[in-house]
Amino acid sequence: MNKESIKNLQQLVQAAAEEYGDKVFLKEKQGKDISEKSFNNFYEDVRRISAYVMSKRDGENALHSAVIGPTSYNWLISYFGTVSCGSTAVPLDAQLPCEEICDLLNRADVSLFFYDARYEKMIPAVKAACPNV
Repeated sequence: MNKESIKNLQQLVQAAAEEYGDKVFLKEKQGKDISEKSFNNFYEDVRRISAYVMSKRDGENALHSAVIGPTSYNWLISYFGTVSCGSTAVPLDAQLPCEEICDLLNRADVSLFFYDARYEKMIPAVKAACPNV
């Protein structure tokens, strides 16, 4: 990997996929099973998230996307997918109460909210308090 030619996260993820391909990037426990993701998997999933974020843009304006949950493969692709297309990722502290999360979502002008399934019960409150999300 030519580190001199890497200028942003998107190039870093692509270069890692080109160099390491199907080698294991991350192992993650899911229930009783262990899931493995390769560098190629990561690159493709980051590209999918980037395409989704880009599809939600209003013209040339970059979006602000919030990410909440434990550090996981899905958290990583949400974060990297958002920033690699030039949008802003807002990582949120998962320990905050719902009211503070809603306040941060509004103050950060968040349009997209990526969350782990364990936070799904807070979504009705987020939708009520954060009309732009």
